[in-house]
Amino acid sequence: MMRIIFEDFYKDNFSENSLPREKYFGFLETMNYIVLNLPQIREITNWVSYPYPNRIERCKHLENVYFESETMKEFVEKAGVLE
Repeated sequence: MMRIIFEDFYKDNFSENSLPREKYFGFLETMNYIVLNLPQIREITNWVSYPYPNRIERCKHLENVYFESETMKEFVEKAGVLE
């Protein structure tokens, strides 16, 4: 469900700067990692999400960017995925 919500958000806010398919899906996987490990989500699900081995550094970096951002739009812009 989170993925569907994010896809709608992305279309509404970044449709003019849409990413290549592979980069977009990589970013969605990073979003899954970040959101599924939020304390409030882990409290409900008791899950721990792990990034793919080739994305560990990127996920950890973007997790920090996520917590420094005040809005999801700011996060996506700071994440550098639109470049």
